[in-house]
Amino acid sequence: MTAEEKNESRKETNETGTDSGEDYRDWNESTSRSAWERIRTQGRIFLGQAMEVADGFAQRGRSEVEIAQLKLRLKNTYAQLGELVFRLKEGEDNDRPLTEPEVQDLFDQIRSLLGEIEAEREHVREMKRKDFHGA
Repeated sequence: MTAEEKNESRKETNETGTDSGEDYRDWNESTSRSAWERIRTQGRIFLGQAMEVADGFAQRGRSEVEIAQLKLRLKNTYAQLGELVFRLKEGEDNDRPLTEPEVQDLFDQIRSLLGEIEAEREHVREMKRKDFHGA
């Protein structure tokens, strides 16, 4: 087949529309569009999962900061208690310094702070269990 015959064959095929190349371009465009949609959908799914994981870490971080702040308050309360008991004992104003209302108030604050710290720790443990078990 000569080059001229090949050109004639191409012209005939294009005129009949059976092999114009447009079908291929249409198929290629629709395929690339659907592939693009799949990529976008997968990207959204992965982004959503990443956001959930990041949110979980952020919540755990906030809880850990809350625990650190409570521990600092507890440490300060212990220091206040020690100072108060020392002053009472040194002054010898009272034979039973542990019955002073100020001392009892500090004891109550310490118990409350210990309870808050334990509650926050349990919250963190629950988040870790949830992350570990994927629930």
